[in-house]
Amino acid sequence: MIQIVPALPPANNGVGDYGFAVARAMRNSFGVQTQFVVGDDSWDYAEKVDGFTARRVGSRSAQSLAEMLSAAASRTVLLQLSGYGYSARGCPFWLLQGLQQWKRKQPEGRLITMFHELYACAPPWRKTFWAGHAQRMVIAGIARLSDAVVTNLQAYRCRLERLARSPKKAIDVLAVPSNVGEPVQPSDLSARTKSMVVFGLPASRQRAYAERMGELQKACERLGITEVQDVGGHFEAIPGRIGRVPVSRHGSMSACELSALLSQSMAGFVAYSPGYMAKSGVFAAYCAHRMLPVMPQDGRSQSDGIRCGTHYYNVGVAAPLANREPQAIADLAWEWYQGHSLQRHATVFATSLK
Repeated sequence: MIQIVPALPPANNGVGDYGFAVARAMRNSFGVQTQFVVGDDSWDYAEKVDGFTARRVGSRSAQSLAEMLSAAASRTVLLQLSGYGYSARGCPFWLLQGLQQWKRKQPEGRLITMFHELYACAPPWRKTFWAGHAQRMVIAGIARLSDAVVTNLQAYRCRLERLARSPKKAIDVLAVPSNVGEPVQPSDLSARTKSMVVFGLPASRQRAYAERMGELQKACERLGITEVQDVGGHFEAIPGRIGRVPVSRHGSMSACELSALLSQSMAGFVAYSPGYMAKSGVFAAYCAHRMLPVMPQDGRSQSDGIRCGTHYYNVGVAAPLANREPQAIADLAWEWYQGHSLQRHATVFATSLK
């Protein structure tokens, strides 16, 4: 299989990490070998990444992309699509044009697209409003060109059905998997430390500490948290304490190190947009490690099978949790996750080769 990604490790790119993890799972479980095509021309080029061949598209050229795909041994292309990974404004017309050229040269070629993001929605006075129209054109073009479509939100599926103009085209929905491991038998919360993990990109953690500090402190008090574990890139505003609870700053950690920390911790805080939880890699990691996911008080979404009070604890709930409730929520979050584990994603894409 040929797989197009924005970047590959060691670059810090969530979509690239996902594509790399899927490739490893397909190789381990199905013997599928992946040839990577990297769309970010600033990626530090390496011909081999963990045994996978990788080539970079020069100058983000449509012709270069089409030639690379036509020359490859496989006729199946898996595209990991997030517009900003291939274009500074999120409008990679070169990517669409390159795929169109390839399809004309190789009409038997099969394109499978995983839509991680769609297009920006904003009022006319915002700059993103004007980029949104161009992004929509690219997304619509690739959706129509694709032979199979996968995305991570039910809401995205509805939009893609309209853009593709093909009600017969099957669109699968798979919530994102954990990029930092999936323990086979995660322990009960009673066997873990009373720790609250806050991890992710600096921007998301800054929002958690600046805009959600009161709710984070309330969650720590209600759950009897004795330590907050901060994981991710450094920034100046990482607090030393949340109320009376000390904060341990770990900085960036490897996937194995982070998985070990999550497996030992009771809860994880995630300040993500309501309605988009199924595409949060942080939320996925908490669920995969059978932790208690904790959301701020406006997180009451019921989309994608994720229900408030069932799959995560909402800080806006007036009453404190009973002793048995954290484990029940953690168990249901873990069960929900199994339907879209990394193995499930690998199975969907590997099966498409047939």
